[in-house]
Amino acid sequence: MGFEVQNLRRRHYVSYRIQGRLLAALILLEVAMVVLAVVYLYGRFDALLEGQLYSVHRAPAGWLASQMLYELVVTVAVMSVVNAIALLVAHLLWQSYVERVLLQFGSQLERMKRLDFRDEGQLDPELHESIAMLARWLQTERGVALELKALVPLLEQAPGMSGDERKALAERLERVGRMLT
Repeated sequence: MGFEVQNLRRRHYVSYRIQGRLLAALILLEVAMVVLAVVYLYGRFDALLEGQLYSVHRAPAGWLASQMLYELVVTVAVMSVVNAIALLVAHLLWQSYVERVLLQFGSQLERMKRLDFRDEGQLDPELHESIAMLARWLQTERGVALELKALVPLLEQAPGMSGDERKALAERLERVGRMLT
């Protein structure tokens, strides 16, 4: 039972551009929230301690630890809500990105089913690597289709064929020509 290197996942991100930005934004949000929480808790704990220390002539307002625990629970609850909202926003952004990629890919697949290889500038190769690969493949297929279209008239004039053979070949080539346009 050896460790097989070929089965390791080599690519951890689907899209470095958007996932990197989302990750950086979430990390910055977490750091900012922790800093704000520490500053807030410091101020609240300081106020609670001062209220307990300098109130010699009145009864304590409650147990200090329970008041501090309450402030901590409120802080953690607020941080949890902010995290949930941030994750929802990140999810919506990621879903929108994936839908744009799939929309471009799907619309191009529909065109390819109809053998439509025209360049109408519908693809954004910068959006994702798979779209860039599709654009390169379409460019190659477009060249092949144009070459075939140029060959069809030459095949119709093939020497050494009888009239019926030429007519059958012309019909087949006409169908191919219609498919290529």
